[in-house]
Amino acid sequence: MPKATAKLVAKMLKRVNDDWLEHHPPRYPDQPHEIELVISYADTSVDHQGTIYKAANFQRWGKEYKQYWYHYEFWREGDRYLKKSQYIPKKMENKIIRMNNEKAPVAEILKFLKSKGKRKK
Repeated sequence: MPKATAKLVAKMLKRVNDDWLEHHPPRYPDQPHEIELVISYADTSVDHQGTIYKAANFQRWGKEYKQYWYHYEFWREGDRYLKKSQYIPKKMENKIIRMNNEKAPVAEILKFLKSKGKRKK
């Protein structure tokens, strides 16, 4: 018997297929009557492993798009009051990694990210 996650994905894909056909019915006999390809991803930067897709027998096509995110938290009196992530554009990856490894303050890293890496003249 398939796992619950596989059932959930199968049900979701059927719904997507039904909705697509309802709004885009085939006009000619040679047009597909079902979705042939679904592209999805698991964000490995936050430890997602794609378990639900593996359980549903998705096939991996081998393309990976590595993206970097800066995850940060702010704490006050032992309680976390803010947890966020900020996308790191490719041109800024090395600088942000270096700043993080050098233990730069979070505020300084966020300021640099907000500036989009622009240098002062």
